[in-house]
Amino acid sequence: MESLSTRARAAAVARPAGRFAGRGAALRAWLGASATVAAAALVAMALQRLSHPNLSVVFLCAVLVVAAVWGRWPSMYASVLSFLVYNVFFTQPLFTLRVDAEGDVATLVFFLAIAALAGHIAAAARTQMALHRDGLRRMSRLFEFTRRMSAASRPAAVADALAGELARELGSPVAVCVANGQAGVASAWAPVQAPGREAGVSAACALLAGTQLDPAWHGVPLLAGERRLGAVCLEHAATFALHEPLPGNLCDQAAVALERMRLAAELEQARVTQESEQLRGALLASVSHDLRTPLAAITGAASSLLELEAKVSVQDRRELLEGVLAESGRLDRYIQNLLDMTRLGHGAISLRREWVDLADIAQAAAERVRPVLARERIEIQAPEDATLVNVHGALLEQALVNLLDNAARFSPPGEPVKLQIHRVADELCIDVVDRGPGIAPAQRAKVFDMFYRVQRTDRGESATGTGLGLAICKGMVGAHGGRVEVLDGDGGRGTRMRIALPASVLDGAGAQHDG
Repeated sequence: MESLSTRARAAAVARPAGRFAGRGAALRAWLGASATVAAAALVAMALQRLSHPNLSVVFLCAVLVVAAVWGRWPSMYASVLSFLVYNVFFTQPLFTLRVDAEGDVATLVFFLAIAALAGHIAAAARTQMALHRDGLRRMSRLFEFTRRMSAASRPAAVADALAGELARELGSPVAVCVANGQAGVASAWAPVQAPGREAGVSAACALLAGTQLDPAWHGVPLLAGERRLGAVCLEHAATFALHEPLPGNLCDQAAVALERMRLAAELEQARVTQESEQLRGALLASVSHDLRTPLAAITGAASSLLELEAKVSVQDRRELLEGVLAESGRLDRYIQNLLDMTRLGHGAISLRREWVDLADIAQAAAERVRPVLARERIEIQAPEDATLVNVHGALLEQALVNLLDNAARFSPPGEPVKLQIHRVADELCIDVVDRGPGIAPAQRAKVFDMFYRVQRTDRGESATGTGLGLAICKGMVGAHGGRVEVLDGDGGRGTRMRIALPASVLDGAGAQHDG
């Protein structure tokens, strides 16, 4: 309350100062009108060779100048003063207010009437021009503020911009409080150095929340329909003009920007939720076969041991238990791969590199997809010497499985799928080549998008799958610093899917960058 009384006293002191400033401007206007008429008299004296009525034009011009510069009442004063000067110094008899010639009387009367009318018209034109300039100023500021609002991405930025613009327009401290999503509220106060920030922000927040407003403050809510998105508060002691055109338009534009941000946040949240649900379902569907296969083997071995325990030899029992152990390890790897793929979608995957033979990874991937290939076969072409690479073996194997499975589904019956390991420049490449219909250049970038699927296979069947295989493959290879690309197949037929790994996987240099 002490700060409020201090500002009230400051406003009381400011009002007389404003009156004095207004009086000074009025005095300058009257003195300027007098000086202009005096200058017109000097010019008329220099042009006395002209006919008497023509000299009145000089004084008429002076009245127009006064009206254009200082407005209506100084122009009326200039009209009367010009009439007197014209009568005393240029109408016979000179230096008196008496007029001998009837024609001169008519000239003086018409001069006074025309001067008053011209001054009035010029003053009205000046006022209209001032209104137009003010309108253009408001439009320019509103356009600039609207541009800033369209570029604003945070409610706090809207609050800061609105508080600053209103304080500049109204000449009084302004408090703004806006809703800020899950973060609660964002507040602003302008000018920043003005006292009373705490009281003003509290009043604006109270108005936003719909609670009782401090009587020392007056405010308006920022509305979008019936929804309250923010509030603006001023002191009652200040000139309250938030409902005038420009402040009102500024508040409306801020409300539109806040509503746009709210809708965008809700839309983004809905999109993320939908994509998360879709991705989760698709990931579970894409690995369901790999999860069921080891479970079926474990279940079969366990039921055989239980039902045929007395008839199973020691050697067969050992083989069944070894199968259970092997399939349990395989199931564990699949679950870990699933977790890795989930983390890959959030950018949180970490590589556990180890030195492995790339040919062994290729062979393991081929074994996993042989049931899918049916009558097709996989031809592995690898260097005779071991190619040791420092990679996350399980992820790279899963990437190859996805490529081989994709090639098998799009290959014609009986056609082999080739898996080639070779060097190209300073990269280690793994190519999966099929003899299918190929992929058009315009679609080659799209096949790595999640849920994108080619409509039909080379077998004439509708394409199956979730559309995640190549997207996951790209992410897994990208985690190693490599890339996956689509090239033409052998002889221009079919497709060559290439995994290109950097040379660092051969010397282990990439391991130091893994989390």
